Amino acid sequence: MKKRKNTMLALLVILAVLIVCYFVIGKIQENQEEEPSEETTYAVSMDDIVSIKYSDGTSTMTFTKTDDTWSYEEDTTVALEQSTMESMADTFGKIIANRILEEPDALSDYGLEEPAYTIELADKEGNVTTVYIGNQTGSDYYLTVGDKKVVYTVGSSVVNAMEFDVEELREASEENEGETGDETGDETSEDADTEDSEQN
Repeated sequence: MKKRKNTMLALLVILAVLIVCYFVIGKIQENQEEEPSEETTYAVSMDDIVSIKYSDGTSTMTFTKTDDTWSYEEDTTVALEQSTMESMADTFGKIIANRILEEPDALSDYGLEEPAYTIELADKEGNVTTVYIGNQTGSDYYLTVGDKKVVYTVGSSVVNAMEFDVEELREASEENEGETGDETGDETSEDADTEDSEQN
């Protein structure tokens, strides 16, 4: 009889512990749900970009997309590597802000009064966003958009995406055609020289 009572007591203790655990775990989960989740903040967020106009203060390059094909407006004879252009559009269209300066000092303090780079982006709906990039700060750069009221810091990948010349964007097949043409010309010349020597 005593053994039975001890068993019942042990079961009641276990039940009480389980009930306490249930409420404690439920409270923890409730608190976690109430905590705000960290969301990615974008300095620029655009989809379906069809125009990229880029200036470094001395030269300007304009790229437009028509019927899924990118072209270089300053010289439409240049065939661009389409995958590279799409990658560039993705980089400029989704620029993550590492830090936000909602009440910034003078724009000149960040190199944004006369920015080092200006990028004008347009999507297929006709929306236009102008991006200005200024001084470097650590491994980031200062950036502002549109009316320049908010200053952000962004990663260096944005600036790296602009450090190119048009030749680096040229379609690989176009470069190969030029090389093939030169090689063919050399071979033709060599064949002609061989035939002349045999005839002599």
